[in-house]
Amino acid sequence: MVACKAFFFFVFLLIGFHFYCGRLITQLEKGTCSVSGLQMRRINEIPTILLGLVILLAIFKNNLPVNIAALGTGIAILAFAIIIQLYARKRRLHKKDLSVSS
Repeated sequence: MVACKAFFFFVFLLIGFHFYCGRLITQLEKGTCSVSGLQMRRINEIPTILLGLVILLAIFKNNLPVNIAALGTGIAILAFAIIIQLYARKRRLHKKDLSVSS
């Protein structure tokens, strides 16, 4: 029963995230969005994590190994954070190289 409640909780979070993204799109169209590109890349990973948890809950139902799932989720979040930082650094260096060569 707990897995069912968690499943629906994550699904409702995904629905809420969908509406949040709609609000961001409206702000971007109006030019009033204060979210940076780096923050957008971070926000982009939220549904990936949530969907992964929903899939785990759907597959394992009441037999989900919580410790392993929590550890895997933490590792995935850490990996996404590192990759986002490395990509931002690469873009910054590439932009710097372009301005120096011009």
